[in-house]
Amino acid sequence: MITEEQKYKSYVSSIAGFALMTPFGKLWLDFYEIIRNIGIRGFITYTLICGGFFVVGLTFIEHGRSMLIEKRKV
Repeated sequence: MITEEQKYKSYVSSIAGFALMTPFGKLWLDFYEIIRNIGIRGFITYTLICGGFFVVGLTFIEHGRSMLIEKRKV
């Protein structure tokens, strides 16, 4: 049985995951603007940092999902 607290923790984890993935989306929406403002080296650095945030965000989302799946099996 899944409690309300577990649902809340899963929901918060999912929101945090999507928030961490946001810079990666901004990277592709404002591709030329970012290159023009910070240059190619800055763009590459920004891309690597955003990629790291994206992976961490996916991890948070998966953690929230696994909390609910784990409790359903019990």
